[in-house]
Amino acid sequence: MEKKPDLISVIVPVYNAEKYISDCVQSLLRQTYPAMEIILVDDGSKDNSFQICQELSERYDNVTAYHKENGGVASARNYGIQRSHGSFIGFMDNDDYIEPDMFETLITELKKTDAYVAQILVENVDEEFKPIEEVAHQKNYIEVISAHDYKKGLLLQQANLACWSKLFRREVLEAYTFVDGQWNEDMLLLFRIFSDPKFHHIISIDKIGYHYVQRRGSYSKNGFNQGYIDNLVNADWFLQQERDEELRICAYRLLFHQMIPYFLFAPMDYKKKHEADYKAWMERIKCDFKHWCINPYLQVKERTLLYGMMVCPELLRWTLEKINYKGYY
Repeated sequence: MEKKPDLISVIVPVYNAEKYISDCVQSLLRQTYPAMEIILVDDGSKDNSFQICQELSERYDNVTAYHKENGGVASARNYGIQRSHGSFIGFMDNDDYIEPDMFETLITELKKTDAYVAQILVENVDEEFKPIEEVAHQKNYIEVISAHDYKKGLLLQQANLACWSKLFRREVLEAYTFVDGQWNEDMLLLFRIFSDPKFHHIISIDKIGYHYVQRRGSYSKNGFNQGYIDNLVNADWFLQQERDEELRICAYRLLFHQMIPYFLFAPMDYKKKHEADYKAWMERIKCDFKHWCINPYLQVKERTLLYGMMVCPELLRWTLEKINYKGYY
């Protein structure tokens, strides 16, 4: 008797995605891997997203729709994980699309090894689905990346840190869940996973599988927001958690990179309302100044920013705005 293929659960958080969710699900339904369940978690949408999810669930046997109060992406993913049945778990954003063989490629390579996580290349596209930048590799080779090297890539902002480009063995996400209410939830999860000696490497497939649609109006283009604060707090947490000396140097570099937008973009009303926090981070610049001065990962222009932030962040911001020098950050 032929053995049934292992089930893959794909969890899709849905929020105000009535324009996109049907196409997203169709992309999943076109997958060449035969055993998949698609879990749609409507996270308190204010449009017709949940109704569409329900219709998709009624139309396709392997699609299930849930509705919950709004709690953010991490909350919706955790909700979906709890209701999933697969031995392997993947994720997808509600407005992206994937190659038809993405999950078959991921599970095939993952099952060849004792790794717990596999990833595939991501292509960033605009709203017309045109590539924003060329993906440099695409040589279809398989690379085994140690947990140390992967964490180094995360801290240097060079690694593929999106959970939706990955496939996880179920036991990974039973051991570690997404942190509710935090921005940058993917990096938080991956850092915790690969700090665990049990999860000692990741399989990386040099082939485009996921297409990430960058839409106008994303949080990164909407001015100062909670994301800037969370990214700074998270970067400090990575530094405090890390004991490996090489990775601590990388963590210092990440902390500095998250301080730049915090000080340059924080509006006056935020500084007044959160004066104690703002002053504490200012003091932190002085405390860690020596680490940044000798950090091999900081460029000359970044050291210039460091000195400017030490002297007067307000004057630095005013100067950069006057000369319209966006190349600093």
